Order: sequence, then C-alpha cells, then structure tokens
Amino acid sequence: MAVWVGSAIFEDHISIELVPRKWTDTFILPLRHDLALPPWDYAEVVKTVIPSLRKLRRAPSLWVPVIAPGRWYFEEVKYALRKASIPVAVTCSRNQPGILDFSKPPGIYDAPCPWGCSGRSIA
Repeated sequence: MAVWVGSAIFEDHISIELVPRKWTDTFILPLRHDLALPPWDYAEVVKTVIPSLRKLRRAPSLWVPVIAPGRWYFEEVKYALRKASIPVAVTCSRNQPGILDFSKPPGIYDAPCPWGCSGRSIA
C-alpha cells in the first residue's frame, strides 16, 4: 500500500525485525532499470525523499529494491547511495533486507513501528 510522508510517496512501509524484538522504521522505494534513467541519476531522485523522512520520522530507514537483470545497475545504485544521510538498504531482489544490507545501522525500536504515527496512506 502506498504511503505518503510529507511530500514523498513510497510504495510501502515495513517494520523489519533485525534482531529479536528490535524493529526498524523502513520505507520502500523500488527502482526499475527500464524507466529511462541511468542508475546514478535514479539515486539522485531517491535522495530527494530523504529530507522528508528525516524531518517527519524519528529514525527512518529506506529500502531500495532494484529490479534489473544482472548486477551492474544494482551495484551502481548501491554505490551512489552509500553515503546517504539515513540508513539505506539497496537489494537486488524483493527479499527483505538484513542488518548488513543497510549502509549504516538503522534506528531500532522495541516494537514494530507503525507508519501511520506520522504518515498517511494514499491507496
């Protein structure tokens, strides 16, 4: 279900249990290789949603599943987002990311974090 946080729209929100009873506040923004942008430009687009997350959420993280054949596009997006100001997990599939997939350790909570506490659905 699509969610809206500030001026940014995300495909969905998920609270990932990274370690037992420790959860993330993660927003999903998938990238497709066939939408006419090179990976480094797409990464710049992804960076435009980060300020909304930082302003409206206490410790957000971002999951960017890259839908592309092979690994080149995925590797370029991952490299371009490695120094993002929030934890970003770039994966080459829709498999849920683990703690090692994030660019830096994400903020964790003692319970699953509902997106609705400061976001709203648009679906």
